[in-house]
Amino acid sequence: MDAEEAIARAHRAQAILDDPLVVETFAAVEAECVKRWRNGDEQGHSSPEMREAVWQLLKNMETFRGMFAAYIRTGKVAAAEIERKQKAKTADPYG
Repeated sequence: MDAEEAIARAHRAQAILDDPLVVETFAAVEAECVKRWRNGDEQGHSSPEMREAVWQLLKNMETFRGMFAAYIRTGKVAAAEIERKQKAKTADPYG
């Protein structure tokens, strides 16, 4: 993937993370996980397995967000590299 693709991907990742529906959905899922972890399922039943499944869901959501954050960081690095090269070219038009 070249720098321009990385930048475009970063913009898409940021737009997804900033989308109000995505933000709302993450908050709802996290709230439901915390509720189930504290109170058990709809019938109030709880087990170590259920709590582990809820924990795993929260960790998976964290991983999902982290991957988007990595795309954003990669795009920022690519943009900075393009800017550095453009400045270098402007400073030395023969180089």
